[in-house]
Amino acid sequence: MTDEILDDFEDTSGWAAIVSAQTLLSISSARGRHGGAMRMVFDFQGGGGFVVARRPFVRSLPESYVFSFDIRGQGPANILE
Repeated sequence: MTDEILDDFEDTSGWAAIVSAQTLLSISSARGRHGGAMRMVFDFQGGGGFVVARRPFVRSLPESYVFSFDIRGQGPANILE
């Protein structure tokens, strides 16, 4: 298996913020552990909901594949999907 970087996050302008109801999300570039990173600042404004950072990739994927990433942050306990 070979490692391939899909996005180095030096430029996050191709990413779209998708949110539910009253939720807010801003996406920007930041410094990460090994170079660029994506910074997501979100606010559920006292309620529930979801935030999604979306960027389409045109790729053919094999039957078996793995995505890996590092995550760091602060926020309420929740499910990362």
